[in-house]
Amino acid sequence: MKIDVERAINRLISKAKNLFNDKEKLGGVLDKAKSLIQNNKELKELFDDIKILIQLVKDYKNGIYKEISNGSIIIILAGLIYLVTPIDIFPDFLLGGFVDDAAVIAFIIKKISTELTAYKEWKENHVFEADNQGDFQSYNDDNMIEISLDDNDVEEF
Repeated sequence: MKIDVERAINRLISKAKNLFNDKEKLGGVLDKAKSLIQNNKELKELFDDIKILIQLVKDYKNGIYKEISNGSIIIILAGLIYLVTPIDIFPDFLLGGFVDDAAVIAFIIKKISTELTAYKEWKENHVFEADNQGDFQSYNDDNMIEISLDDNDVEEF
């Protein structure tokens, strides 16, 4: 069976646009995606790629990094929605059920490869960020606002 990844992503674009404007649900989807990859042996190979996509979205939404198009952020969000949604082309509970999720993430990485490479380079060079008082502090995920979302809310995507 051939997976039409672009079609799967395009079906989720409007949901991704809505998610982009809802910080509470966005945080929930990002948290759910992070949790999913940390606890999933089948997605282990994509752990670093998914983690960098999550960090990129967080940095963009928090105004720390703006050198990426809104369209690329929306595509990333569509892919993350696909990842956390239990209804896929191949249901996740089946053996090999994450093949389609991996294909979606690989498609996104290829589609935004130039912007993703620029972000990775920027991230390597910006370890410190100024806080509201102008003092510099170490920049990492611990400084990010974490917002949770009930599992039931995710299924509506």
